Amino acid sequence: MKETSLHLISFTICPFVQRARILLNSKSVAAEISYIDLDTKPDWFLARVPTGKVPALFVGETTLFESSAINEYLEEV
Repeated sequence: MKETSLHLISFTICPFVQRARILLNSKSVAAEISYIDLDTKPDWFLARVPTGKVPALFVGETTLFESSAINEYLEEV
């Protein structure tokens, strides 16, 4: 089975992303983490996140947003 890469998107000080990072660390799950400037959001981010808000988690081609949905997904997998 192919392992899906995880990519967590945040900005420098986001308490909602911190919960996801803690969960990733506690489960020893590797994830790439990128920080964006919310005043000038990159086009690649806006193309995948309809709310334009962080946190967002890219799971392969799937995008999860809202910290509660991200944390629920991380708990289940």
